Amino acid sequence: MTGLLAMFVDGRPSADRWPLDRGLQYGDGLFETMVVRQGRIRFEALHRARLARGCQVLRIAADHTAV
Repeated sequence: MTGLLAMFVDGRPSADRWPLDRGLQYGDGLFETMVVRQGRIRFEALHRARLARGCQVLRIAADHTAV
């Protein structure tokens, strides 16, 4: 491995990019807690909008129609 900085995984030089993943380094992620009453999610549109915005900010690719 060449360059100014070297990255080691389990004590060995690594050129893989996964150790640089922000979610791994900082625990970034998102979740929504939803109340379900009579089989329906309360405020579903607001939850979906927040989830979509969070995915956008964290650059998480998600199929929001399937979620």
